Amino acid sequence: MHKALSVFPGISAASSFKNYMLPKVENALKLIGLEQEAGDNGTDVIVRGILLNWACALEHTGCLNYASTLFRSWKDANDGVNPIPTDIQTDVYCGAISNPSSASEAFQFFYENYKREANPTLKARL
Repeated sequence: MHKALSVFPGISAASSFKNYMLPKVENALKLIGLEQEAGDNGTDVIVRGILLNWACALEHTGCLNYASTLFRSWKDANDGVNPIPTDIQTDVYCGAISNPSSASEAFQFFYENYKREANPTLKARL
């Protein structure tokens, strides 16, 4: 979605695209739900990941708040284990940094984890 938004020249064209797409993404998210449940099938998991990517890129308030909540759950985890589902981690990271209420805190946390991370796959997600 970030690539699609960058295609539009000028702020008004991108804004028009966001105004067009956001209600469609919101409705789809209402049907499938923001949160991943234990019994979700593979298709739901994949579609939810795509919708979260789009919603956060379109600055959907619910998506940005959900991303901030998941980020804080990782930050506050006593064991340091990342509880964010693997398939939405990059979307959550972007959403938490895009949310003005958590941007600075999230950036610092992710950057510190990036510097400490030894696993190249996990480091690339950060």
